[in-house]
Amino acid sequence: PPGVLNADIRLAGRLETLDGLVKVNLKEVKVPQAPKAFGLATVDVDTTLRSGRLKSAVKVQQPPLQPLTVDAQLPLDAPALVKDPKLMESLPLQVAVRMAESDLGFIREYAPDLIQSLPARLKLDADVSGTVAKPLIRAAVDLDAAEVGWAKADMPSVRDVRARLRLNDRVLRIEDVSLMMAGGRVKLDGT
Repeated sequence: PPGVLNADIRLAGRLETLDGLVKVNLKEVKVPQAPKAFGLATVDVDTTLRSGRLKSAVKVQQPPLQPLTVDAQLPLDAPALVKDPKLMESLPLQVAVRMAESDLGFIREYAPDLIQSLPARLKLDADVSGTVAKPLIRAAVDLDAAEVGWAKADMPSVRDVRARLRLNDRVLRIEDVSLMMAGGRVKLDGT
């Protein structure tokens, strides 16, 4: 997709004392086949290598969603990795992925003949630790929708939609998936 790309890359020093900076800004990006509610997207990447530590901050802005942020860091011994690239597998990870509660009303654009309104909200929090070869992922996804407005009057009423999903390593736990449908409560939970 078309957009404007700006990049600033700076590296200095010998391999043993390497310092670096990589800044990338991609803006005015129109995502192909995206919902009409989506504005132009922006992606910012800011990565530094200093004193044997690699840090990266990524921010993706895609209105109407709240910004998605990724903050990561890991130790990086460049000379050792050049000698033995397999060392990369044992590097410890620290990654945080966040998206504040965001409006998902645009989903109705995918099924306009079915959904008239969908006041839904989604929140994401995830952390990755462990090593490059064996990452440990902990994540929480929360979804809420007060009511689904159907395009056809003969559809059953659906309200109080709630989903709470938790991931801990390789185990997905459904804390709560529930809704009121046609006057009755439907609820799922489990591992």
